[in-house]
Amino acid sequence: TLLLLVSFMEPHAKKTRVELKRVRVVLCGASSWAQGWHLPQLRRNPSVELVAIVDPAMVTWSKYNLDMKPTKELAEMYQVPVFEDFAEFLRSGLVEATDGAIISSTHTTHGSLGLQAADANLHIFMEKPMTTNALEARKLHAAAAVLKSHGKVFMVNHSANFTKQALKAREY
Repeated sequence: TLLLLVSFMEPHAKKTRVELKRVRVVLCGASSWAQGWHLPQLRRNPSVELVAIVDPAMVTWSKYNLDMKPTKELAEMYQVPVFEDFAEFLRSGLVEATDGAIISSTHTTHGSLGLQAADANLHIFMEKPMTTNALEARKLHAAAAVLKSHGKVFMVNHSANFTKQALKAREY
């Protein structure tokens, strides 16, 4: 995959082509946010390869997305295996060829999934909240520091930080 880098701050800067490998990710959680946002975005991005989906539920539902697909159908649509838990994914050996994990599962599972992904030395993109208890938050903070020392990223998505209202609030 080629990436064309152009600096908008320097309009006369030379354009540079950089060879990039495809980033391989596992998606943890197949609920409405995953099906409505992550999976379609991953499919459209030529720089990303979805390796697997991890979700214990065969069928999920949401009042926000009435077109929820069962995990078996998602496996067929995205041509990836579905695992019932992260430990099963780790045992499959696919983790060896995986760069990162997107965690968009039930809030109460974010902490344990994040710790397992960190133990596997994966980049982590986690939906908020990072966890639902303080002890897990401390453990995740420590795991993020270890990941950073290995050149890995641990990121918690707070997309509301960039709304007009949040940007305006920063001025005060």
